[in-house]
Amino acid sequence: MAAFGCALDDVQLHFEAFERQVRLKHPGLDVRWAFTANRIRAKLRQRGYPCSSVAEALSQMIDEGVRHVVVQSLHTVPGVEYDWTVQQAMGMLHPRKGLSDVSVGSPLLHDPQDIMRAAQAAVDYIPTAREESDAVVLVGHGTYHAGQAFYMAFESAISRLVPQAVVGTLLGEPGLSAVKERLARMGARRVFLVPLMCVPGHHVRVVGGHPYRAKPGPGCRAIAWPG
Repeated sequence: MAAFGCALDDVQLHFEAFERQVRLKHPGLDVRWAFTANRIRAKLRQRGYPCSSVAEALSQMIDEGVRHVVVQSLHTVPGVEYDWTVQQAMGMLHPRKGLSDVSVGSPLLHDPQDIMRAAQAAVDYIPTAREESDAVVLVGHGTYHAGQAFYMAFESAISRLVPQAVVGTLLGEPGLSAVKERLARMGARRVFLVPLMCVPGHHVRVVGGHPYRAKPGPGCRAIAWPG
């Protein structure tokens, strides 16, 4: 299980929830974790919490005699972190010295079918008591990578299901300025902010005090929606 990672103690419970689902579907298989963010691993290790990169986790498995591994990404889009996951996993393939077989599962938004399924699932987390002048901003982490385009593909899918829904990111595009301009053109008077991330970590909590909460137009107010 390869995730960006989080240094907040209580968020580990959410990773454990992912693991329980995997163990239910694949009983008897060993499950390991890898965090792809260097700074997250550094923070966790400073507090005595053991954690591994993808390469470290796979190297340990090789030493234990494991030869067949599935690496499942928990990233939202195929961006920098996903690319790095694939590179590290494929680097462990070797007929004698490494893994005989390794496959990498795609991130949440990867192909048209996955994007539509994710949009349909996201509808359940968007408040239904909305007025015509309300807008919804799904806030993703973002990436400085071509994978950013998948956020826009997701917006196209979710907007068919939820009127006045847009996607914004904390990094890359569409950023705060672009989102504020779009909300102003919509004439939005109230905005619901919905996290579009794997677990409720630092970036999700920051949305509540992030500039996205700044008024996108005269008289407009933003509400961080925890759904």
